Amino acid sequence: MKEMKGKILFLFLAGMLCIVQSAQGQLDISFEKGKHVYFHPEGWTPPGSGYEEIEQATAKGYHPFYAIFLQNLPGEGNASDRIKQYIADLELAWAKHGFDSARSSVMLVVWNDACEKPKSQRPDGTICKYELDSGVKWRGEPAHFLPARDHETYTKHFVEAVRYTPPNPAVGVLETLTSLDIYLRETTDPTIIAARQKAAEQEREQLRIAHIRSNFDYQIAFLGELLNEDKTLLPTDLSGYRNTLAQAKEIRARNDLKEMDDMADSMTASTDQLSTLVVSKKTEVKKRNYHIEKMTSLLQENTTFLPSDISRYQKMLGNAKDTRSHGIVEDMDDASRSLTDGEEELFLFVHKQKEEAAALKRMETTASIVFLLFSLFAFFGLGFRHRNFKRMRQTFEKEVEERERKIRNASGQYLRFHEERDEISALMKSASGREKELLDSTTAEVDAIYVALRALETHLAKCKTKAIRSSFWNLTYLREALADLETEFEFDTGEINKDELFGQETKIVKVNPVGFEQDLTKRFRETQEDWNLLKQALAVKSELAEQAFPHRKLDELFAICDTQSIPHQWLSKHPLAGDRASDERVYEKLNTLRLRDAVTYVEHLQTLRTEEMEMEAGIHQIVAALQEVQTSRIEIPELQTVIEDPNDDPAVTFRRATQEEEELQSRLAAADTVAEIEVLARRISERYRTCAKQIDLIRRAIDHAEKSIADARTIYERTGDIRSKAQIRETETVRVHTGCRAAESIADGDKSLESGTVSLSEAEQRLRENKHLSARRSADKALDQFKAAEDSFAKAIRHCDTLDAKKVEYERKMVSIETDRETCEQQIRGYGTDTTLNVYRKPVINGPADYNILLDEIERIKNGWRSELRRAREVYEERERQRREHEEMERHRLYEEEQRRRRIEEEAEWNRQTFSSSWNSSTSSPSSSSWSHSGNDSGSGYSSGGSDHSSDSSSSSGGSSTDSGSSGYSSGGGDF
Repeated sequence: MKEMKGKILFLFLAGMLCIVQSAQGQLDISFEKGKHVYFHPEGWTPPGSGYEEIEQATAKGYHPFYAIFLQNLPGEGNASDRIKQYIADLELAWAKHGFDSARSSVMLVVWNDACEKPKSQRPDGTICKYELDSGVKWRGEPAHFLPARDHETYTKHFVEAVRYTPPNPAVGVLETLTSLDIYLRETTDPTIIAARQKAAEQEREQLRIAHIRSNFDYQIAFLGELLNEDKTLLPTDLSGYRNTLAQAKEIRARNDLKEMDDMADSMTASTDQLSTLVVSKKTEVKKRNYHIEKMTSLLQENTTFLPSDISRYQKMLGNAKDTRSHGIVEDMDDASRSLTDGEEELFLFVHKQKEEAAALKRMETTASIVFLLFSLFAFFGLGFRHRNFKRMRQTFEKEVEERERKIRNASGQYLRFHEERDEISALMKSASGREKELLDSTTAEVDAIYVALRALETHLAKCKTKAIRSSFWNLTYLREALADLETEFEFDTGEINKDELFGQETKIVKVNPVGFEQDLTKRFRETQEDWNLLKQALAVKSELAEQAFPHRKLDELFAICDTQSIPHQWLSKHPLAGDRASDERVYEKLNTLRLRDAVTYVEHLQTLRTEEMEMEAGIHQIVAALQEVQTSRIEIPELQTVIEDPNDDPAVTFRRATQEEEELQSRLAAADTVAEIEVLARRISERYRTCAKQIDLIRRAIDHAEKSIADARTIYERTGDIRSKAQIRETETVRVHTGCRAAESIADGDKSLESGTVSLSEAEQRLRENKHLSARRSADKALDQFKAAEDSFAKAIRHCDTLDAKKVEYERKMVSIETDRETCEQQIRGYGTDTTLNVYRKPVINGPADYNILLDEIERIKNGWRSELRRAREVYEERERQRREHEEMERHRLYEEEQRRRRIEEEAEWNRQTFSSSWNSSTSSPSSSSWSHSGNDSGSGYSSGGSDHSSDSSSSSGGSSTDSGSSGYSSGGGDF
């Protein structure tokens, strides 16, 4: 009984430890019904106002909305992943207390004081984030949220609010809540959706009614306008059209939509026919009027372009006007045809005359253009030459100005040097040795540089003189002057020419201006350095060596060495490191050299100072190395444990560090370079730091080894339960399924579980032996192995679940497979094909089966059904296409026959009327000139005229039939 109580207490404590450990990095925010705004920590509120408005808005909203404000985000790692995981964990915990995860939306804001600053001014590690998580229902149903995209439509209100000055996160959350609630209400509320659909249907019905009425009104108005056209354009019998118009107006008065819709279809054909006839006759009238106006315009042309005799054309125009005045369209054909031929003949004559006149004018224009181009060429040529002259002159002046500036600067340097030379020469009249040599060489070099400057100045003056001779019409001298600025010139060095017997007295050399300037600059810089050395030598002549190179710096270095226990041998090479007599000899030599040769004295003094600075730097480096060792030195505490591996023992590391520290003291007395001391000191410091890490690792092992073993034991027990479940699931699965691989995963888990058990036993044994470090390492190893075993067992369970899901899917498909086949057969019959699809024969299953193969077989036979359906649809569509083409051709044929019949009837009627008119005219005035004229025209061209008219009418009617026929046939989260 006691053992049982002890075991229960042990499991309870282990469970509490697991809960505490799993709760690390989480915040405890309890869910309260009716509360929608939460702050953590309690009593803290972000800046701004409006949190009460959020609570009120959520109470009145369409869907639940919760706002959570955190001052700090728990956990470690990527902030975006942490905030999403935190929301998921919080919703899971809240679901146990009435939280509706399907319809509720949660917005979490991480805010602290640094978030009020711009991003660039926030400290490193500052987290200012927000995340909106909508309910599962809204992501899977009509709203269809995609958090990475659609949520941005609503969260942008929050981002804008926190960018104000001052920021107000409450306003941003409230606006996000409001916009999201409006969207969900409009897209998911059945009442609003039904009302919207009803309004859309009513609108479509109103549009249909308005279309029927407007179309019918248009047909009535159009037919009325046609009947009001000029009578000469309309058929003689209009009774049918007028009856149709009266009937349509009666139907419109009754406002019966069905009658209007049916009547509009019947009116379209007759109205289009009448419209075609009117349009064709209007076209004929317009064509004849056009030719009359064209002939009239041609006869009014300039007499230069007209023939000498135009009476024939005037007679044609008069006949056409006379026939037009009769008002009968058909009577205009002969006169119009004659006028058309004459108009075309006269147009060609006039056009030819105009072309000849235009050609002559083009020749004159070409000559004018050539003259103008020549003038422009001359103008622009002179302008280009002027710009070229101006540009060259500006370039030359700029170059000359730059070189004159350099010469002026150099001359100023020479004058300054000349003044200093006179002053120093007076003071150094008694100079000798290096002083005399350096003074003479420097003076000579500066004088030579000055002579060279005068040579450059003279060369520049020659170039300017040559450039002045240039002008607008002659640029040669300016080009040569520009070239001379960069060309070699001769320079008299002023030195005696000892190389040629009969040559010039002084040496003449050729000089490149650009290279010469660079060479003079270099020579002057070197001369200036020598000159500064002379001035420095002059300055130290009156200063004793004891003052220029004092003993004070060496005394300071000796004091540092004594403080840090550094041997004095590191300063033994200093010239003043000896006794007083030695120092006096050094100073005596320096003072003698100062009085005899000050230049050499200055150079030697600089060498001594450099050596002293190097010694000082070395001493400071040694001091820094020793201080690093002192800083990192530690003491070994008493550790109540047994350490097996020397590499883990801080005592071993400490002993090595102290041994090397003793070696460091001996090296200080024997080392040749500072680098050796620094390397050894760094190694000692690193050993002390390693020793500190080992001590910390052992202390943590002593404190946590027992807990690590307890955690491993807890995982072991949990893994055993999972193994039992996996074994049961595997046993059940192999009875139903073939190809089950769960046993392999269980075997892998058993291996890991066995290895973990061994490691756990080792950990417990080492803990009993007081080997805490080894015990904790074995416990951690056992924990990893138990987790690996747990993963393998879970994998086996998932594999069994997957196989069972395949079986369920197969049974579901078997329930509906016959219905699917019948549906597919009905669709195929709907396409006009009678077929019987293959029936799926359900196999007899008396034991385990591979449901993946069975599902593949079902999918294969369904693909065959779909192929049959696709072929039936393609055959049906091809058959329908051919049928529509045949019907279209038949309608077109019938329409052409109808048009041909109408043209024959119209021609017969026109011939009858023409014969009757001619007979009446001959009876009333048999001797009149008009009859004689008409008879001559009719007799000479009646047959052709009738034929032509028939051709025109046929052409016109054919055009109309085409138009009429065509008309008839066509009738989410982020930072802030």
